[in-house]
Order: sequence, then structure tokens, then C-alpha cells
Amino acid sequence: MDVCLDKIDRMAGLTFRNVIRLHEDSILLYNSESYSSAFFLSVLSLEELGKYYMLDHFLFHSRVDGRMGEDWDRIWIDDIFNHKRKQMTFAATNRYALSTEFINIIYGGGLEIEKQNAIYVGLPKVNRKMDLTGRIINPLKMSKAKVMKQITLLNDRILEQCLNVVKEIDCLDSYYAEEIINIELVNKIESVWSYKSKRSIKRINQLKKLV
Repeated sequence: MDVCLDKIDRMAGLTFRNVIRLHEDSILLYNSESYSSAFFLSVLSLEELGKYYMLDHFLFHSRVDGRMGEDWDRIWIDDIFNHKRKQMTFAATNRYALSTEFINIIYGGGLEIEKQNAIYVGLPKVNRKMDLTGRIINPLKMSKAKVMKQITLLNDRILEQCLNVVKEIDCLDSYYAEEIINIELVNKIESVWSYKSKRSIKRINQLKKLV
């Protein structure tokens, strides 16, 4: 089976749209004080952005290096269903903008655990076995500050990606994704979430000043 590049391109475009949808839904939940669900959706949006990067990389290498055959296509595409792989791709692509601590949490599997703990009541695991003596995991106790930090981190990355395209600093390999990114989307992202991290605000403001 030779994967059609146009289908991958369309999938990438839809994935980017889904990033925005999940991100906006997480903000709605945050504003409704449903913090655990907001955190869960924000991490899903982060994963979708990681998936977008994976599909975009696939398009780039397929067009520049040539196709590598059905087996390679299958391995690459199958990875978009791996939650940790999507989180790691997000971290690797945004390494310059993320703290070492957050990157280590992702690579160590901590973000996936936090995502699950935001939804399900349970007990912690030790060596992949449930610790019956451990403290009960209670998603109802998710910290507002923790969720705000997660949403802000993701909003910064989405906003910067869109500004890079609008200001022609960067171009995407997915034509379907690039065609939906414009100044209206940038303004929408800023209007739904006004917070920015100290780590990103200078860089974002510099991008906005470019002609």
C-alpha cells in the first residue's frame, strides 16, 4: 500500500484544525472551573500538535528524499497512534522553547501519567503494578495553577507557530495546514487566551513586530 501524499497532507491539515479545537475546548473547561478535564484536553491538543509535526515531517522527507516503501510508510504512520511518541515529537520540535524539566517529564512518561490521573480515580503504579498502599488518585483535586501553566505553554507554541507562518519566517510542508493559518487565526488565539509565559513573551512580541 503506497500512502497517497495528498491524503497525508489533508490529514495534517485536519490535525492542525483539531489542535485548535481541543485547545479552545480546554480553555472553555478552564473558564468553567473544570480544571482536570481542561488539563486532559490540553494534553490531547499537545499530542495532536505532535502528530501534526510527525505528518509534516513525513511530507517533507517523502518529497525531498523520495518514498522509502510500504514498510517504512507503515512504521511512520503507525507512530501517530502512540501517545508518548506524539508528546516526545512535540518536545523535540519545541526543544528551544521548553524547560529541561518539562522535556524530562515528557520523555520519562510523566505527562502521560498526569493526563491519565486527570481523568481516572485510581492508585499509583510501581514497576507497572498497582500499589495498594499508595494514596488514592483524585482527579477532582487538580490544581488551577497547574492547568493554567499547561494551557499557557501550549498556547505559546501554537501562537508562535502561526506567527512564524504569517510573518514568513517558516513554511509548513502541509499545504492544507498552511492555508488555514493567517492573521485572523493569530488574533483568535490571542483573544481566547491572553496569558503568555515569561519564557515566550519576548520572542512572540518580536515576531509580531516584523513587517
